[in-house]
Amino acid sequence: MQSLNAADQARRAKLAATVRAHRAGHLRQAVAGYEALLRRTPDDADVLQLLGVALAQSGRCADAVVFLARSLELTPDRPTVLLSLAQALHTLGREEEALQACNRALALDASLAGGYRTRAAAFTALGRREEALANAGQAVRLARTDPGAHADLGVALEAVGREREALQCFERAVALDPNLAAAIRPLPRHAPTDPDMIAADRSRRWDDASVHIFEGTYGDYLMRKVAKVFPELGARVLPR
Repeated sequence: MQSLNAADQARRAKLAATVRAHRAGHLRQAVAGYEALLRRTPDDADVLQLLGVALAQSGRCADAVVFLARSLELTPDRPTVLLSLAQALHTLGREEEALQACNRALALDASLAGGYRTRAAAFTALGRREEALANAGQAVRLARTDPGAHADLGVALEAVGREREALQCFERAVALDPNLAAAIRPLPRHAPTDPDMIAADRSRRWDDASVHIFEGTYGDYLMRKVAKVFPELGARVLPR
């Protein structure tokens, strides 16, 4: 019994140290720690989830999907795991699957702002702009102090031609977090490259700047738009 307790205590200590490394941003160390824990207890749903999140944060979204899906097999009704899975699937461009995971998460917890943000991003990628706008708006209503939610709403508003409201959202996002330009997710790698589609996208935008041919993050793209209308704001947040 003493040996069992000692082993359990050692495992808990290892998990705590790994979680600390994860929270501190030491992702390689965190991934190695979670993998070591799973070699001893491969069906630990919590560690499977944590490993999936760390892998996604490391850019290994395909691997993350495997571990998050396994965690859900063991504990199916966990909205946070479903949300992490949806975000990884969206990053991979698997939008319909991402929407399914979001829908399941929100059915379990309708207050999950991240679920609406991820669903808005998936709808945006699919060209379903009105649905993206509705979900981005709900995310802001649930998380009014989240700068990313305001930026996402700005993206959705711009996509339907509501440029003035979009700029207000971007200004609000930067007011909440001046470092937003570096924090917003990268532009999707599966964005359209067809010249006709790019030309049509440019024709809808007040500054003739298509998101599909911009290299960088959504934050960079949005902040350059903001700077055209609010030069002083742009001077504060854009790199020189």
